[in-house]
Amino acid sequence: MRYNYYFQNKGQEKYAMEKYASLGNHRAAECLNCPGHCEDACQYGVLARPMLALAHENLGTRS
Repeated sequence: MRYNYYFQNKGQEKYAMEKYASLGNHRAAECLNCPGHCEDACQYGVLARPMLALAHENLGTRS
């Protein structure tokens, strides 16, 4: 989500996309279909999966 912050708020789109691509198989797309254990454990009630979906949409490889 940090790289999505750079993308959306800092205007560093190219940098954010390069850093996101460097994560390899550890990108947000891997979290989209998980059961959400991190959301269950979050004491602040953060719904991470929708935020990760947006990050992947913004930063993922585009055709």
